Amino acid sequence: MKAVIYARYSSDNQREESIEGQLRECNEYATYNDIQVVGTYIDRALTAKTDNRPQFQQMIKDSYRMGFELIIVWKLDRFARNRFDSAHYKALLKKNGVKVISATETISEGAEGILLESMLEGYACVRQKKHLCDKKMVPKEKLENFVVYRTMGLLKEDSVIDELSARLYDLQYRESTLIPQLEQQLKDKEREISNIIEAIQNGANSPTLTKRLNELELQKSEIETAIVKEQIKRPTYSQNEYRMALTNYRKIDITTQEGKRKIIDTFINAIFVYDDHIKIIYNGKNKEECVTLEELEGSTLFSSGAPQKTHLLSTKRCVFLTM
Repeated sequence: MKAVIYARYSSDNQREESIEGQLRECNEYATYNDIQVVGTYIDRALTAKTDNRPQFQQMIKDSYRMGFELIIVWKLDRFARNRFDSAHYKALLKKNGVKVISATETISEGAEGILLESMLEGYACVRQKKHLCDKKMVPKEKLENFVVYRTMGLLKEDSVIDELSARLYDLQYRESTLIPQLEQQLKDKEREISNIIEAIQNGANSPTLTKRLNELELQKSEIETAIVKEQIKRPTYSQNEYRMALTNYRKIDITTQEGKRKIIDTFINAIFVYDDHIKIIYNGKNKEECVTLEELEGSTLFSSGAPQKTHLLSTKRCVFLTM
C-alpha cells in the first residue's frame, strides 16, 4: 500500500513530539507494515484546532489524485483535535479511498472503536461557530457539569462496567482482519505440504515435488512469523483488566477541568442541541438520553466543582441504538 505522512508541531505546547520524532515513528510503522511512503506533509507551529493548515489542505487536495491509500499520523490529535472536523475530513478522504491511521494508537473500525478513538480526539459545534447554525446557545459549564455527573452515575453501575469491558474484550479479537486471513493461508499451506508428503510416501518422489515441498515449508514459516508479529502489535488483555481500567475512571476528580474533559472525551460520542431539548449519545453503550432545555436552564449545576446529587436533573430516555 502507498501512504503519506502528516506531521504537525504546535507552538503552543513545547512538550509535544518534535516533527523529526513524529516522522521517525511514522516511517518505522510503515516499514514494519510493508507500507510504501510516497510523500510527507508538515505543518510547523500550527494548531489542529483550526483546519487552516496549508500542508494539511494540500494533502486533502492531493487525495483526489488517488496517489495514496493511507495517511499516517503520529497520533490522531495531529490530524484534528475537533471531532467534527475530524469526522468531516475522514469522510471526505474515505470517498477518495484514503484512510487515516495512527502509528502509535491501534483503533478499531467497529462501533466500539469509537470509545477508544474518542479518548484521543475532542462538543465543539463547528457549524455554530461558522454562523451556519441558529440553535440557542447553551451555557458550556452548566452543560458540562450535567453531562459529567450523569456519566459518572453510569460508571458507578457495575452492570455498565461489565458491559463495556465485555465489548472491549471482544473488540480486540475482531479489530484485526489480517490475522484470520493469515491463519487461512497457513491452513492452505499445511494442506499442500501434507498432500506432497503423502505423495512422496506413496512412491511419487521427484526433484520437482521436493523443490515444491521446500518452497511450501518456507512460505509456512513466513506466514507463522507474520501471525506472531500481528499478535504482538495487538496485545490481548483479559476482560478483568478492561474492567479494572474502566473502574479507575470512578476515581477521576471531576471538580477539575482536566477531570471533566477526560470523562467527556472518553465516554461521550456527541451532544445534539434541539429547540427544546438536548440529546446525549454515549460511546460503547449504544444509548442516548434526553433532557429538556427548560430543565437544564433551571438547574443549579453551574459551579466549577462537581454537581451535587440533590441537584440532579430529571431525564427521560429516548431510544437504544442498535449495533
